Amino acid sequence: MCDFIKFLKAPVENKRIPANKILSVLSTFALIYILSILIFAACLIIFKGDVPKSSINKMTALPFWFTITIPPLVEELSFRLCLRRSPATILISSIFFFWCIVSLPLTDVMYSTDKLVLRCLIALAGGCTLTILFKKQLINANFRAIFYLSAIVFGLMHAGNCSDFVNIRGAIYAIIYLVLHVLIGLFYGYVRVGCGIFASYLFHLANNLLPMICIYML
Repeated sequence: MCDFIKFLKAPVENKRIPANKILSVLSTFALIYILSILIFAACLIIFKGDVPKSSINKMTALPFWFTITIPPLVEELSFRLCLRRSPATILISSIFFFWCIVSLPLTDVMYSTDKLVLRCLIALAGGCTLTILFKKQLINANFRAIFYLSAIVFGLMHAGNCSDFVNIRGAIYAIIYLVLHVLIGLFYGYVRVGCGIFASYLFHLANNLLPMICIYML
């Protein structure tokens, strides 16, 4: 946890997490995971179930293996791959990010095959355009700004999963949802920079596993 907090104070792109710190990374993940579960459980108890419905429930229309593996992969490529900046990583992240953005208004379930070809074409065009126009600026941008912005946008995208804000309690729940996902996004970014994109993907997959099991069972 101490190394994670130290990194948040001064994020650097050339961070490397040595093998002897892996246990520390795992314990940090466990603490954040347990904290998230306790906060969400407290919200459900305090608000007595009076919270926004989540559009994540619509994911049950898709195969379980798909919802476990594909969304974390798409989101890591969208928000974390570019934290190691190069023309290639910026291009790939831009394409996947555009795919997420255009999917929101074009389909009820982001990862469905509905209008898939259209969404892919728009994402490809938008990602290539963004890379051509802003590649140098993105590579030379302040890394701290890029790091925190990626986590904030990641959190905002997940806060969008909350719908049907029935009252002020629902809005408070959505804000809590946003803050926790920003924190989780910061952790994924820390792991991505220090251990690589595959490591951040595995943590993301592990984080999603229990909630998705609960959603599918209920």
